[in-house]
Amino acid sequence: MLRRAASRPGEEQIRPLCSSDLGLSFPVFDKGVTSAAVQQARIQEENSRLALADQRQSVALDVRRPWLTLESTRQLVNARNALAFQNALLPCYTGELDPAKALLDG
Repeated sequence: MLRRAASRPGEEQIRPLCSSDLGLSFPVFDKGVTSAAVQQARIQEENSRLALADQRQSVALDVRRPWLTLESTRQLVNARNALAFQNALLPCYTGELDPAKALLDG
């Protein structure tokens, strides 16, 4: 509703019966909530990076262990074969057996 008011004699002015103000406010200081959230996010990021590095290292070990087992088993088999071959030829070196016959019999 509007009301008419005279500001000077002979003049009428229309003014509202009520008024309102519109304001916008935001906190300048938030008691460290924002910086704490940022710090927490950085810590979580670092924890994720460390967990990823740990997982990569674990996978590398899981792959390397069987490979090392295979290599050591291969070396052991080769050493046993070489020893067996030497044992088969040992009588030849001592003069107890003919080398050609040892290879054919062996």
